[in-house]
Amino acid sequence: MSGLYKFFGMSAYEKTFSAQKPIRVVPSHSPKRSFSLKKYFVTSAVSVAISRAIILHGAIVPTARIFGVTVSHGRINNNEKIAALTFDDGPYGEATKRILDILKEKNIHATFFVTGENVQRYPEILRGELIAGHIVGNHSFNHSKTLVLRSAHKIKNNVLQTNHAIFKIAKLHPRLFRPPYGLKSPFMIGALKKIGYTIVLWDDATKDWSAKKSPETITKQILKRLKPGTIIDLHDGRDAHRKFPRQNLIAALPGIIDRIHQQGYTFVTLDKLIKEKPYF
Repeated sequence: MSGLYKFFGMSAYEKTFSAQKPIRVVPSHSPKRSFSLKKYFVTSAVSVAISRAIILHGAIVPTARIFGVTVSHGRINNNEKIAALTFDDGPYGEATKRILDILKEKNIHATFFVTGENVQRYPEILRGELIAGHIVGNHSFNHSKTLVLRSAHKIKNNVLQTNHAIFKIAKLHPRLFRPPYGLKSPFMIGALKKIGYTIVLWDDATKDWSAKKSPETITKQILKRLKPGTIIDLHDGRDAHRKFPRQNLIAALPGIIDRIHQQGYTFVTLDKLIKEKPYF
């Protein structure tokens, strides 16, 4: 009744009631829900960024084994001071010949990861590497930057094409494979392991392939990373280029060998360092 009394009283006397405390209307999209949505998007973005970083790490870091087992260091006992010199991208004409002369003078046997195209271009140099006691590995047919992105079938065909080119000249089928630019993927590792290849990277390298890198810098950086069982990666060629200057490496190589010898190391071919057969 009090409510009706107030209503009629107000009408009769034209009275107004004192202002009432306003009622707060809460929007249907509460701040709490909005914050949760923002948090979800932030978390998702972070997860994507981390996933991409992991994939990139696995693809480009030579010692990473996220996608499967690869070899980047020697299998040694008791910190035995042995190391392997490896050279990529050849045979490479006069540059490779000069490197072979240095290795002969220093009585060093090394490992050459060759490309199919250069093997076809310089068959006599490939024979010379083997006659001198070096071993050869497979470094793809044409050193393609996109090989890592191809299907398992196309990767396998590229590698087998290279082995066929080597076999025509040397009657050998290398089973050690080094991917171009050191780039690897699960498809690559899985496909090549199924047919018996060992994928070999490195744990000691510098940008010796660049003509801008001085012999002194090359030497310093190779020695800095040296440790028992090291796989040293150098370049007698430069991917698919022709007549790219290799004078900086040629000037650095005798000093690299001498300085490593002075530290009590012995050089061996890669098969001995990683204890794997070099050929099928």
